[in-house]
Amino acid sequence: MRILVTGSKGFLGTHLVGLLNERGHEVSEYDLIDGFDIFDERKLESMVKGLDVCIHLAAVADLYEAESDHATCFSINIDGAEIVAKACSKHSTRLLFVSTVCAYGNNGFLVQDEDTPLAPSEVYAESKMIAENRLKNIDGLDLKIVRPATFYGPGMRLSLAVSIFIRRILNGEKIQVHGSGEQTRCYTHVEDIASGILLIVESWPDECVYNIAFERSYSVLDLIKSIESVSGKNASIEFVDDRRGQIHQSVISSSRLIKLGWKPRFDLTTGLLHTIQEVEK
Repeated sequence: MRILVTGSKGFLGTHLVGLLNERGHEVSEYDLIDGFDIFDERKLESMVKGLDVCIHLAAVADLYEAESDHATCFSINIDGAEIVAKACSKHSTRLLFVSTVCAYGNNGFLVQDEDTPLAPSEVYAESKMIAENRLKNIDGLDLKIVRPATFYGPGMRLSLAVSIFIRRILNGEKIQVHGSGEQTRCYTHVEDIASGILLIVESWPDECVYNIAFERSYSVLDLIKSIESVSGKNASIEFVDDRRGQIHQSVISSSRLIKLGWKPRFDLTTGLLHTIQEVEK
């Protein structure tokens, strides 16, 4: 297939482009680093025209950047996504939009599947929810939405908690834990997120929305213990005030994707080991 990936030079983008190339797809990259702006509608349309699928990753993805500059976050994550979607609709190109499980927020449900209500508590997640709703209302758009869980792995952004914890524990530095540390996430290796996206692109199944998450949830303190176990080093922890908008419990169901044949390669231990080995190279 002929596939365009926006945000192709980002953390997930680099892994996904590599996987798509391995599968023999003809991949075009579209990233601001290379001078390709999703707000350049003429350039975007010229790239989208004649393709089978566009995978839209380009976004303000850093939670702290989103909180510090709401306007830019909403502009890129909502208006930018709509521009990409309208270009796809105009040229009959299928669109896979990458959203986030953070959009479920603290909605009161024990387990989040694709039908539980969205209740974002953070600006980033709110921007993704609004974008989802806008894209669903674009006439003629052949759309799939994926909601990845918190993901980690080689090449991850330095601001991600997993990245910070690994680097500081390896260097014998103190780490800060927001709140009690009992908040949970379904930490998922980036390669498993990429394989889930690949499966949807290649099969283009019936449902519109798919979660991608390793289904076991771990607390922040569990994560730290796992890094200690894998690295053989002890963490020095300082507890600080909880982050505003914190999601307390995140338990994600990926049953819809699993039924399509998706199976994650990494549990938390093997994923952290793989990540730390890459960091230490």
